[in-house]
Parts: sequence; C-alpha cells; structure tokens
Amino acid sequence: MPPLVYARLPTRPRARHVRLIECLLDMNRAGHRDAVWQCIKLCQDVRQHGHQSRYVVSLKGFPGLCELKPTTRTGERGGARVYLFWLSDGRPVLVNAELKANGADPDEALLEEAYDVLIAVKTGRLKL
Repeated sequence: MPPLVYARLPTRPRARHVRLIECLLDMNRAGHRDAVWQCIKLCQDVRQHGHQSRYVVSLKGFPGLCELKPTTRTGERGGARVYLFWLSDGRPVLVNAELKANGADPDEALLEEAYDVLIAVKTGRLKL
C-alpha cells in the first residue's frame, strides 16, 4: 500500500509536529489513552488496506474529505475519529483527529481545518 502522508496546517507550515500528532498528544494529555490507541489502529488499517479499509467513511458536506471511524459505537474507542483525504496517486493524507462524545456532532473547527488543508493541497498552496 502507498505510505501515509501527514499534513501541517497551511497557516502553520513550520509547526513542530504535524497536526495529527498535535491532536493525539492533546487527547493523551487529557487522559484519553483509549481514543489515542484507537486512532493509531485506524491509521494502521488505512495504511494496510488503503481505500478498502473498512473504517473509511466519506463525509457529507465536505467533498473529498473522509474520516476513519471505528465500528465500536460507545466509549473512547467508539468516539475516536481521524480526518483524511486522498491524493491522486492513492496516498492517504492524515490531517487531524478528535474524540467525539456519544451522540455529539463532529467538531466543526476540525472538519473545516481538514478541508482547508485539502483545498490548500489541491490549489498548490501547501506541498506535501
């Protein structure tokens, strides 16, 4: 499978960490270790299976943006999400992650952030 690609935000190209790692570190500091572990497992699966990963779900309202969503429905593992999009060569670009509470909507700011990265890559403002 093609290697995973990680993105920095177009507004912070010199950030110490890629955005996904920042999100995972924040979750870990908040004590959500199960969610962090689930995000890592989701990323491993997309690396192994690419588009055929059973966890890839297209997001409505954000063309081209997908999420890695576990099959578990409750708790930290069920609320873990990783947002990504695909390059034309088939490589997945992992942007950011979150822990959603049961029944809560996704974090709009994170979705918009991921979509901004997608647009920046597509328009050539951000090189990966």
